Amino acid sequence: MTLKRILFIPMLVLLLSLAACQDTADAAVRELTDYYDALPGFSARVQARVELDGLAQDYVLDWTDAEGGYTVTIAEPEALSGISMHGTEAGGLQFSYDTVTLAVEPSGETLSPIEALAELLRDWRGSVPESYGFELYGEETALAVEFGHTLGAQVFSQRTWFSPETHAPLASEVYSGGAMLARFAFSEFTPQK
Repeated sequence: MTLKRILFIPMLVLLLSLAACQDTADAAVRELTDYYDALPGFSARVQARVELDGLAQDYVLDWTDAEGGYTVTIAEPEALSGISMHGTEAGGLQFSYDTVTLAVEPSGETLSPIEALAELLRDWRGSVPESYGFELYGEETALAVEFGHTLGAQVFSQRTWFSPETHAPLASEVYSGGAMLARFAFSEFTPQK
């Protein structure tokens, strides 16, 4: 047997196994997008690390989504606990604390980390992924998916790791205009039935 034939057989086996993995990833991402397109709503507990102007701040957020709108309530740090932000798919935010409400109309020029959560979901529900594949996230195999779209004058992009079995998000990295905006880790995710 010649050296070319000896090298050809392992390379052929490798290419066939890579093709099978790609077919599995294609099917998993189709299931994922179908799942979020049909999902009526959910609640989630999110650990957020927000990075703005070289400063990093950690938060714990409670995020709910239902009927075209979302609410994000700060659970930690304690000094900000109870502040809620309400938004809709059409845009606009309302900040609430106790009996005070402040409505804010976004200009599209700067994306807040709270709005980034809504943009994550917008991509999960109907955007075509830019890339995807399986990789390790911590101790488990996750489906890593990258999305991107133009938002105002900036490009919003994300890389999110999902559980292939439950479709729940595990973590996301969010970028606006190429700069890291926030990292989100999902400790709880409960879909509405």
